[in-house]
Amino acid sequence: MGRVHTYLASFALVGAFAVSSTSSWAEDWSGAYVGVNAGFAWGNSNATTATDCPATAPPGYVCGLDNPASLVNLPVVDAAGSGTMNPAGLTGGLQAGYNFQVNNFVYGVEADFGALNLEASRQGSGVWRVGFPPAAFTTGSSVSTDWLFTTRARLGWATSNVLIYATAGLALTDLRVSNFYVDDVSVLGLGTGREASSDTELKLGWTVGGGLEVALDEHWSLKGEYLFVAFGSASTTGNITSADNPAFANGLSVSEDLSAHLARAGLNYRF
Repeated sequence: MGRVHTYLASFALVGAFAVSSTSSWAEDWSGAYVGVNAGFAWGNSNATTATDCPATAPPGYVCGLDNPASLVNLPVVDAAGSGTMNPAGLTGGLQAGYNFQVNNFVYGVEADFGALNLEASRQGSGVWRVGFPPAAFTTGSSVSTDWLFTTRARLGWATSNVLIYATAGLALTDLRVSNFYVDDVSVLGLGTGREASSDTELKLGWTVGGGLEVALDEHWSLKGEYLFVAFGSASTTGNITSADNPAFANGLSVSEDLSAHLARAGLNYRF
């Protein structure tokens, strides 16, 4: 609820300016503008883990198709490594755009670039037992990003010194994902199983939202804005193995997506 309150408060602040401002000029929103923004972001990421069971000898560390009984270990590991994360953090940066106005209709384009500090991690534990005495394990993953670029169309309705608008377009970010695995297998000379991997992918997604902008005078305006951004999945893959017997190995991969809500306030200078 605190995140929702932050979002509503930013728009309440802009709304208060809209109500209290008494404009003595006929507002013209057309032309170029630049500005700054800052706010809060909260998101959702779904981690999906998949374990590879080799079909040939030597057998896999966790499971192998040459030993059908060991396949029951596969869903145990995959389920422990799959789940949802909810990153949250601050956002802020710069924007620039250009408006056209026809009567009360305002349309144009805007691009912004800035920080998007989202990071979260999760882990799960379980026990697999086929092929060895009971072995407890822990596996987990993380997702993060620290910047965001969007380029969007804007369409709005202006009345007096207030502009209400909707916006949609493309979004770009670096999505970093990682995973790990560790267990307590120390029998049959196998030692302890471990795995760790990470990767970063440049992801193109989409964004949609809306806002309210209030002109303070002929040049300065204050806005409150909400954006939803969504990106596809990034993945990373490593091998579960033991330093004592590296031939016994299983591939372990995790795939993670990211979507986020941004609530931010901004200040623009119109030329």
